[in-house]
Amino acid sequence: MNLTKLHIKENLSKSSFVIFAIIGLIITFLARGMEVTAPGMNTSGDIGRYGLQWTIISLISSLAAVTLSSGSFKKYLTSDLPDILSVHGLSLKKQISQIFKADVFISMVMGILLLIGMLINIIIQRPKISLIGFLLAILIYLFTIFLVNLLMGILNLLFNPAAGALFGIFFVIIGVLRGLLTFILEMQGGIISEIMVRVLYIFPPIDDFGKIARDLFLGEFTNTRLLVQCLLYVWILVGIYYLAKKWKVGDEK
Repeated sequence: MNLTKLHIKENLSKSSFVIFAIIGLIITFLARGMEVTAPGMNTSGDIGRYGLQWTIISLISSLAAVTLSSGSFKKYLTSDLPDILSVHGLSLKKQISQIFKADVFISMVMGILLLIGMLINIIIQRPKISLIGFLLAILIYLFTIFLVNLLMGILNLLFNPAAGALFGIFFVIIGVLRGLLTFILEMQGGIISEIMVRVLYIFPPIDDFGKIARDLFLGEFTNTRLLVQCLLYVWILVGIYYLAKKWKVGDEK
């Protein structure tokens, strides 16, 4: 039995395709009519419209990943399948890994559907972007979703579904606002602000991934150091996930 395919089939409905595609269209429609300003610069035009879309889409896809994967391990472990598959030679550790892969796949499919509106807008508006830049931006965007799934994988292993979902939403929101919060704290100055800035590094760099995706999309990416830092965070989270799984599986049935 392919547990990954079974989990995908049970959790990926046709209505979800329609809902996420519509949400993507709404985001595009709203972003086209909005002008974003930042200190010292006017970000209307392509950087404002598409930068705003990447930010909103990253937030929604991240929250969707939290919702879709919340409690998935616990729900599975309370069913009869773990014992049945263990008898047939599929270890519990491998079963959890397959459930995780299914959650990642479902979240990424939903995330890609959110891009439909942006794709339509690109075809209509024809901004000055390259195909390679657009594809690289999508890759970074999918990395963001994978990052959130990793986070939820850890939370699902350590907490009950309700607590895991609450922590997941909290981490995602702070991750999206991390850049803004860092800016505010640095403007205030002081030892407490410096400590708080350090604390913010615990949260996922969703905002930074969004900036990288936007810059790649617009052909303005230059901050390789930021990309390396974000990928290092993902790598550390992968290690924590495997340690949590190794520790938790022994306590489950």
